[in-house]
Amino acid sequence: MKKLLVLISVIIVAVIACVSFSASADDGTVVIDNVVYELTSQKYGKYDYGEHYVVTDFFYDESLAETTTKINIVDEINGIEVKAINTNSNIEPGYEIVYPECEDKYSPVKNINIPGNVKYIGDFAFNFFPNVERIYLPVELDSFGVGAFYEMKSLKTIIIPTSCRISDYAFYGCESLKKVVLPGDGTEIGNLAFKGCKNLSAITSPYSITSFGGSAFDDTAFKKIIIPENVDVLDEGGLISGSYSLEKIVFEDTSSKKEDYVEVTEVVGGRLPSVKGIYIKTIPTEGLSFGLSDLNNLPNLEKIYFAGSEEKWNELTSEPLREALELRGIEVEFYYRHSHSFKQSGKATCKNGGTYTYTCECGDSYKHSVDKAQVKHNYGSWKVTKKATYTATGTKQRTCPDCGKVEKRTLYKLKLDKVKKITYESTIDKITLSWDSVNGATGYRVYLYDRETGKDNKIASIKGKTSYTVKGLEKGYSYIFKVQPYNKDSKGNVVFGEKTTANTRTLATAPKNLVAVSEKTGVVKLTWESSGEWISYNVFFHTSKEDLIAGKTFEYPHYDKKETATIKNLESGKTYYFKVHINDETVDGVKTSNIVEVTVK
Repeated sequence: MKKLLVLISVIIVAVIACVSFSASADDGTVVIDNVVYELTSQKYGKYDYGEHYVVTDFFYDESLAETTTKINIVDEINGIEVKAINTNSNIEPGYEIVYPECEDKYSPVKNINIPGNVKYIGDFAFNFFPNVERIYLPVELDSFGVGAFYEMKSLKTIIIPTSCRISDYAFYGCESLKKVVLPGDGTEIGNLAFKGCKNLSAITSPYSITSFGGSAFDDTAFKKIIIPENVDVLDEGGLISGSYSLEKIVFEDTSSKKEDYVEVTEVVGGRLPSVKGIYIKTIPTEGLSFGLSDLNNLPNLEKIYFAGSEEKWNELTSEPLREALELRGIEVEFYYRHSHSFKQSGKATCKNGGTYTYTCECGDSYKHSVDKAQVKHNYGSWKVTKKATYTATGTKQRTCPDCGKVEKRTLYKLKLDKVKKITYESTIDKITLSWDSVNGATGYRVYLYDRETGKDNKIASIKGKTSYTVKGLEKGYSYIFKVQPYNKDSKGNVVFGEKTTANTRTLATAPKNLVAVSEKTGVVKLTWESSGEWISYNVFFHTSKEDLIAGKTFEYPHYDKKETATIKNLESGKTYYFKVHINDETVDGVKTSNIVEVTVK
């Protein structure tokens, strides 16, 4: 494997001359702009990316760490993609982790460019970049490891790709982090994932979360934490074990599915002195896990809002809990979820205005007076006052019967369709083009495309016909024609439709005037007239003319577009018979030349 890596390194040195590049024969690594890459086929959990390069270190020359402000990771090396970043493999991941401290030696770096084909970011990959403010993660990133962005103290924004789980300790200690955007699909958040993010007060798309890890939002700036329905907290220590900013805990009802239990205990893992309200919008079917120890961790809790009846509350909670709430003076407020569905009645017109009454089935109602300017006009149907043509716009109007207001609109010009399909018939020197008529067309232009200039040259303008014959063409040659319909009115105004292209070909002819000569020992040279441009040929020969005619031939693998061929290693003094066959279907008559004979010198 080392020999292979060294060989690849040597090749890359020759190819990539525009970047700083070096390779080490000892460890088989490749260095580009002081980013160290290693060729590997390592698997990352369930992910197998085959042979790829992986970033193993960011600074080959440690002295550059004091001045470098931007790191660009290349997307491929000599055709092999860079698919992983795994720079801190010496740190063993796990739940009993010795937290690595952020290294200040890379403090000047503020920007890191990660290419789109990177699929995996390893454990603690970026924890030694304290001043990087934003990292754009690849959309198709599969996963990132434990503490991948650990203590990146200046990181402000992160957008998580759809397929990624937020790993344990992922953004631990990112104290400047303010914005986290989660994907629309289900997202798992690992243990202590955002612990110590002192400026993080919310996350975008919280309803996409499917599970929380323990202490995931400890020591953050959250004032409200939303627990979507049917979401698990995967640690007995609780989702939040310490926060001085959290004021509300909301168990959100997000679907028609019903929870068996609402687990308040799983959320309250430690002292939360600022929490004043718990909102239970999800009504469980079996029970409500809310213990006396939770009350001790919520010393300033004032109210619990329960989206159900008092009977349901008593059914789901224990008597000791209810007594403790009463003793502490914590109120339980019962309410029923209801969205008003108002029906409108009354009438208002654009002439005089009026009043609308809105009534809900629950009995709630309100009235709303509107000015005539707020009422939509009751327009009738449109009437055409001037028809649109292919070269001029038209007009239409409609009238409100209540106030007499007239509304006018412009009718757009009629659109001239393009010719749908062009067919053609060929001879060796002319091509006849034919097409179906286009509705509204008063004539057609025919163009010949010039390959050298890239221009369409007009060769005809036709009225009253849908065909045209082009004469004086070269045999066996490809031509590109285009047909464009147009409409010309009585005032001389003209509008053109789109052009339609036809790839055509004149017929080729059989190879003529085949000549064979033998001037060198064992060699015969053949020449013949051209059958047309872009035509290729096969050469056949035999020592018997009858066998050659009967198709028992020796085929010379010519397949060339030149009108000459040289056949070698023939038997000296022997007579051979030759013919040339054209490799083309568009041929006028036969495809094979005359037969010639020659005695080999």
